[in-house]
Amino acid sequence: MDENQVKIMPDKGQINKNASPQEALESAYCIVRVRTGAEFSEVYRRLCAMRDVVGCDAVHDDYHLVVLMQADDAARLQTQYDAIKTLEDVEEALYLPVVESRQNENPALGNARTGTVQPHEKGSFVEGYVLVEAEKEHLSKVYLHCSQLEGIVTCALVSGAYQLLLRIKQKNYHRLKKVLTEKIRPMLGLLRARQMVVIDLFRM
Repeated sequence: MDENQVKIMPDKGQINKNASPQEALESAYCIVRVRTGAEFSEVYRRLCAMRDVVGCDAVHDDYHLVVLMQADDAARLQTQYDAIKTLEDVEEALYLPVVESRQNENPALGNARTGTVQPHEKGSFVEGYVLVEAEKEHLSKVYLHCSQLEGIVTCALVSGAYQLLLRIKQKNYHRLKKVLTEKIRPMLGLLRARQMVVIDLFRM
């Protein structure tokens, strides 16, 4: 295995102490839409407390939460996804199992594995996710291109409704948006790209 092709480690977010990232062999993302009128903070709290959830980010989008799960087998992740999508206040949940991922350990971006850049620090970063769907024959080139973009913390090849999930850090929203509009959307073979900007719940 190439040294850049590693399993996803915990992203920034509420960490579940019951999870053991070092031993995790399988990872999956769950993209959650919360029902209108639901107590958002309570849904967030419940997800963060669930077994195998190692990260949870609130995002500005039609979907509201990006959840990262890790476990020692794919069946357990599927079970956790089934539990999430049947929660009373969850309207919809997309399941994106990770096939392969590349990490950027550039100190200027913070540590991709631990999320050491804190949102309250001076000069903090704006963060976001991008979900990418691409034509099958162009997917490998799109994946390689995205993994090498400036500000990419995680570039994960996933299965499900999308083929790639990107986590990006930039100095401001304008630069974050430029990555999407100038570097990602013009790519040959790209069908759609959905950007979700991370919200700091503790500053709202």
